[in-house]
Amino acid sequence: MSYPPDSSNNPNPEIAPITQPFQPAPGEGMTTPPPAASAYPGYPAGYQPSTTPPVAPAPTPRRGGAAGAIIATVVIIAVLAGGGLYALGRNGSGPLANIAATATVAATATPTMPPTATPTPAPPAGFQYFTASDNSYRMLYPVGWLPVAQSLNGLSAQVFALPDPNAPIAFIAVPSPQKIPPSQYSTYLQQAASLLQATDVKLSPTTTSVTLGSTTWTKDVGTLTVQGKPYSGVVLGTDWKTGTFLAVYAAPTTSFTSAEQQFFTTMATSILFLS
Repeated sequence: MSYPPDSSNNPNPEIAPITQPFQPAPGEGMTTPPPAASAYPGYPAGYQPSTTPPVAPAPTPRRGGAAGAIIATVVIIAVLAGGGLYALGRNGSGPLANIAATATVAATATPTMPPTATPTPAPPAGFQYFTASDNSYRMLYPVGWLPVAQSLNGLSAQVFALPDPNAPIAFIAVPSPQKIPPSQYSTYLQQAASLLQATDVKLSPTTTSVTLGSTTWTKDVGTLTVQGKPYSGVVLGTDWKTGTFLAVYAAPTTSFTSAEQQFFTTMATSILFLS
């Protein structure tokens, strides 16, 4: 502020005297006024906004201890993983694009139940199952008999023998890829007899038809001699794939009927063609 010139005290009336602000005496009743409140909370006093509206500063995040750290880690991993998957499968051309598409189809496809395999029935008492190594057939044989793979007349055969040195009993399964007519059955009985060291093998000139289980066989019977004892033998033949499946068995003539009822018929009836 300015004062009117004082001619008595101011030698130069054109220059206004310099005045000092009012200073109260020490200890007299003036107190320091509180600073004026800012019109914009969160900003320092005296802040004046520019043409851009003020933006309130983001609050300082609270520390949540271990739980907060775990949540933050999960969020970061999710963001990074999501970005990586997007980059690897972007526009359907990345290495994960096909996986994502397959997963979508699998999720919406109608589920199908796998075919139920036919369970193998429990074997009768005193018998157990044998399955060919090529899974072509399955059959029963008596417990205690020895299954041995043999070559019979150039064919792979399976011999099931009762190891009795005085009266051996044998059943032989012969799957042949070629047709074997009944006129040649004697040849195979002769081959089977050789496993028993048999001699004097003879077959009946006539054959019969017999049905065992679900299979119909051509049956030929004969006689042979094993270790000086008379034996009886049978050859069974049936169509199998493109060839013939033979079942040959022999036992001492004195016990042949009981052996056929107790062992051979069950074995032949149980033959099941798997493939």
